[in-house]
Amino acid sequence: MERLKMSSSNSRAGAYVRADMQPISQLAKSRHGNAFLEMCKCRWREFRREPSAFFFVIFMPILWMAILGFAFSGAKKERYGVGWLNTVSADSRTQSIHDALARNDQIRLIEGDEAALSLSMIRGEILVLLAPPTGGRDWHYQLDANNREATRAKTALDDIVQAAAGRQDVIKVAEDYVKVPGTRYIDFLVPGLVALSIMTSSLFGVGATIVVNRRENLLKRYLVTPMQPTAYILSHVVGRSFILIVELAAILVAGFAMFRFQIQGNLISFIFISALGAATFTALAMLCGSRTSNMAVMNGMTNLISVPMMIVAGVWFARSNFPDWIADPAAFLPLTALVDALRRVALEGAGLASVTSNIMILSVYLVGATLAARRWFKWY
Repeated sequence: MERLKMSSSNSRAGAYVRADMQPISQLAKSRHGNAFLEMCKCRWREFRREPSAFFFVIFMPILWMAILGFAFSGAKKERYGVGWLNTVSADSRTQSIHDALARNDQIRLIEGDEAALSLSMIRGEILVLLAPPTGGRDWHYQLDANNREATRAKTALDDIVQAAAGRQDVIKVAEDYVKVPGTRYIDFLVPGLVALSIMTSSLFGVGATIVVNRRENLLKRYLVTPMQPTAYILSHVVGRSFILIVELAAILVAGFAMFRFQIQGNLISFIFISALGAATFTALAMLCGSRTSNMAVMNGMTNLISVPMMIVAGVWFARSNFPDWIADPAAFLPLTALVDALRRVALEGAGLASVTSNIMILSVYLVGATLAARRWFKWY
């Protein structure tokens, strides 16, 4: 009985090994060029047969786009929290200013004593504390000078206070509201999300695949085939670029369906830059995973590369918000080059000639990372 169990177990193991070795046997019979094509097919099958890959590559960017797009889109004005310091008595002018602030839809008025309002400011519930005149003191604003939103809130608050006190504008200015393509936050966000999705799916997806293959000794089996490391590396680079087509189509279709996002420039140029970005970050992932078989080390390296770029590359907001000593070096990062190029094509209608510098930055990273990965790559 024990012998039968062992025989059954061995037969199952043999079947597993033969099934696992089937693509490798095909590589052994093929020429170098065919080996490269077979590996590209393997990359697509790995993606297609993994449900979690579809979720993180396709649905996560769409989810981010929906949440941020609906949160920051629309014609509604900014609403500022303002604290009103209660006083013992208030004259008619003070009361009229209080009523004007309470009626204004741009102000969320919170009343209380100084201790309660100071706590509300710490919690971020109010941006400016307004103290009416008392004890011989004039009207008084209290705000954090380093908080840009508080500065904007103080400007809006002062306009309302002065108008309620009887100030008349010296010059009457008419306002014409127009719709300019590419000026909404969602228009700014979508190219950044495309670039971010390309980076994360390439770095984490490809890097994890290499580490798992090395840890399970699958790469060691490739070593006995005629395939060269270059073919294996390039199969990941090219295969990821093809997967990008599915990813890009999903994001652009969802962007148009939910927010009427449209690319103002040439779609082919947009796809070319996206493919170049996917190849670049895939090459960087190959470099990170060229020697390690430890998933924790691989995750640490990819996080070390991706997280700083995710912050300073201008995905969520303009890079000009950073000081020059951060913004200037960040311009030479691959994610920054990808984000800027995609935005210029999508929002400004720029051609490839206008983003030559961005293409050159991506190309340098692509070639350098590919050569370094080829040099340091090990099969086991």
